[in-house]
Amino acid sequence: MWQKAHGTDQLLELSAGMSQEQVRAIMGNPDSIAYDESDITIPRYALYNSHRTADEWPLLFLGGWTGFGTLYPLSPPHDYLLVFLNGQLCNWAQPQHTLDYAAQLLAEEVMKKGRDSYCKKPRVAKYPAPTSPTTLAKQATDPAKIQGAAPSVISPVTVLPVYMPPPINAKINRLAILPLSDTSGYALPTILDLALNILRNHHQNIVLVERDLRPVLTEVLLQYSGRINDESTVRVGRLAGADTLLTYSIEPFSQSAANSIVNSGGVVPGAVEVKLINVEEGTLLFRQQAMGSAFLPAPGPGRSWPSETLQTAHRNAVNVAAGYALVALLAASGNNSLGIVPNPTMNGAEIYGVLEGSAAQRAGLKKGDRVLTVNGQDVTTWTSLMSLSLPTNLTIEREGKQREVAVMNP
Repeated sequence: MWQKAHGTDQLLELSAGMSQEQVRAIMGNPDSIAYDESDITIPRYALYNSHRTADEWPLLFLGGWTGFGTLYPLSPPHDYLLVFLNGQLCNWAQPQHTLDYAAQLLAEEVMKKGRDSYCKKPRVAKYPAPTSPTTLAKQATDPAKIQGAAPSVISPVTVLPVYMPPPINAKINRLAILPLSDTSGYALPTILDLALNILRNHHQNIVLVERDLRPVLTEVLLQYSGRINDESTVRVGRLAGADTLLTYSIEPFSQSAANSIVNSGGVVPGAVEVKLINVEEGTLLFRQQAMGSAFLPAPGPGRSWPSETLQTAHRNAVNVAAGYALVALLAASGNNSLGIVPNPTMNGAEIYGVLEGSAAQRAGLKKGDRVLTVNGQDVTTWTSLMSLSLPTNLTIEREGKQREVAVMNP
């Protein structure tokens, strides 16, 4: 069962002077305590962004319904530190350093300034409203917008075609997960976690090997030439006691490309690779590369984009590409026979994209179609589309009109 996600909108309900019990009634229990000495307590909350920009909608198919109808996009949560003095809320802040160091700085600031000058009404998180294409064009050369590097100037992500993969015939019993690159700040681990939940729901014999494999990988790399390759990852899988190893990685954004885009604008790519390896035989069961691209307009003569804007564009491209790659993994595992990339709405399930050569593409389904029923049964969540057997009959809504679509085996 899904746990209720904590969103940044809950911060709006806080006020100075609240007790820790009152804050917990709104925010729930903290994820950790970053600082607790004398009369100062600083808990950490990992909060999902409750405001959704246009670039975040492709990620919504990753989310679950939380609470009573609230849907938070499962892009990575952001850390927030709440400062309590003598058990009463003083303030909150987003750490700009490591958690321990940021909490220490906050505590020192409280002690230096004292309660009367430091404690005040907590700040309110404000987010930009969705922006029209005309406004985007104006913002591209507006010095004020460039200085602030508003993420809304970044175009929606486009993805190179991802093809419907062949089925994985090998049996998976013990699966280990090995990230091959730093994924902090990206949604890829969260997307993968949901994909694995769907996979295990339909293949209940699969057991996840819960072990941090990075130290094992480091040991293997030290022993064997220092290169990351399939042979090394197979060894890691054997050391972990798994019969199948899933690896995923993000291609870093090159500094040379960044230098050009900072001053001239251009396409910011984001590439993701997902592989599934049979450890016992050393064979590759599944491999999918996905490439997303976000366009950043030229900042104007004599101006440049801050690095944060490029990072946001790269993160958007990577996150959408990751969604396509992992939807393809589900399709190869027999859990997405339609071959769609879903994007849920309040009623039914909206299609964000289709895999090339899939049953959905052959049936004429396309981006923006909303699935209302399957064989006459109402669709309430997109996850029900992951367990369909073909052939099947769908009722969809396209441009406000309903139509019947028969989806056959490709």
